[in-house]
Amino acid sequence: MTVAPKIKTEPINSLEDFFCETDNFSKRIHELKCKPKKGSGVLYRGQADATWPLETTLERYVEKYFRYSEYFAFLQKLNLPALDFLKPLTSGSFKNDFEVIDPDILAAFAYVRHIGGPSPLLDWTHDKDVALFFAFHNVPDTVKYVSIFIYLDACLPGRAIASMPRVPLIRAVPHEQVNKLLTHYNHMLQKSEYTYCIFGGGNADVIFAPHEERFSAAKEIPALGGDLCVKFILPIELREKAFEYLKGKGINEYTLFKSDGAYVRTKWVELFGVKKTEGKKELEIEEFLRLNGINHKESAIESETICPKSKY
Repeated sequence: MTVAPKIKTEPINSLEDFFCETDNFSKRIHELKCKPKKGSGVLYRGQADATWPLETTLERYVEKYFRYSEYFAFLQKLNLPALDFLKPLTSGSFKNDFEVIDPDILAAFAYVRHIGGPSPLLDWTHDKDVALFFAFHNVPDTVKYVSIFIYLDACLPGRAIASMPRVPLIRAVPHEQVNKLLTHYNHMLQKSEYTYCIFGGGNADVIFAPHEERFSAAKEIPALGGDLCVKFILPIELREKAFEYLKGKGINEYTLFKSDGAYVRTKWVELFGVKKTEGKKELEIEEFLRLNGINHKESAIESETICPKSKY
């Protein structure tokens, strides 16, 4: 039995198509009755493998759900100076899942996310070029397609997409609030915004839930907004062209991380370019052999004859 994808997917064959499709998606906000007070309400997220799910770093550590109170207690036990302010605080209780998490606590979530720890925040960017960079940055050798998610937060700050029994809510942290968070400076460099997905409240603890569970329900219940998130699939062959475009925009690893390691890696790319795909390397080898009067297939046969492969 084939399982339907939880998020609508669309294949993209060129950068021009990507920009055209994302622009068309952004225009949908003008058709909505509930619009953000500030900003476009459109968020982007790039991932270096199209098979990776849309998940928070916390979801990579737990089976599916995790209690807010347990996560808060975990943060309090960390001996990180940046999180010392949490130690005298209490997690508090929620009357329902429409209540927002305290901004100071969200700052701790964001800090943990940017240092690579398990966090219930899903980080996005309001700059599609930044998402394009992360989609093609550090791509595993075997990957043929990358992905960029585009999400339409059609709610006013302090609100959440409509709730229904047993269906989790996705809550966005407004851009103006993100800028006030006392968190890792990378979130400013990367123009980061965040969402978290929860259900519960009242007599029960608030539970962190997977974003994809919300989108799966949204596909089945039109009133929830089934196409609020779209996953664009881009072939790895666009990587070189994407980095050439980003170079003109001044977007690279150093401008997004500002570390010595990022500076060294950025200079390497400037001097030697991005790592070639397997397909392109094969074509370059064939072209080299052709220019030197060597038939690639004959060369392979000759090599096998002179030095046959071991049977073991």
